[in-house]
Amino acid sequence: MASILPNRCFPNLSGEKLMANQYKVKAGDSLYKIAQNHNLSLTRLLNLNPQISNPNLIQIGDPINLPDSGSDSGEVAPDASDIMARTIYGEARGESELGQIAVGWVILNRVAKQTWYGKDVVNVCLKSWQFSCWNPSDANRAKIKSVKIGDPVFDNCRESARKVLTRTIPDPTNGATHYHAKSVKPSWTHGATLTKTIGNHLFYKNVD
Repeated sequence: MASILPNRCFPNLSGEKLMANQYKVKAGDSLYKIAQNHNLSLTRLLNLNPQISNPNLIQIGDPINLPDSGSDSGEVAPDASDIMARTIYGEARGESELGQIAVGWVILNRVAKQTWYGKDVVNVCLKSWQFSCWNPSDANRAKIKSVKIGDPVFDNCRESARKVLTRTIPDPTNGATHYHAKSVKPSWTHGATLTKTIGNHLFYKNVD
């Protein structure tokens, strides 16, 4: 439906200095157990750890990010899930569930980079001139801001966002950070690596 502009590897945290708000994985740990022990939902813990692409593949010694002391320990911040759902609605509401999930994973892959793309889901989605549905002049902007829960198409987008944020569906884009519709050919694709074609979108990584 729209193209995002350029500027997977998830960062390998092994061996990094353990910070005060991190937990080091021990023998017998699972993400579910770690979440329970720290009064967190699994969804919340995964939202704090975008480097984890598969919750079942954590290793002993891996650092797990925890909320800062005194912060809330609730579910994924409503803004994060809502903004991702609205971005999916604006960019891919006409796509299949897999196509919507692919767009969500592009967002998460950008979060994992921890660069100028943005440090969290909200900032990545709302970064100026990246996801075109949020551009001030884009006709989609009014639609994504006004659509409400109960709209069946938006509800599907919300479910797709949930599956991305909880890693229920693994990344189908092979680490893509960019995509565009088949109807256009942006200049930033030159030199980029095409990772996947899903529905009406082509997905890329290694974009300069």
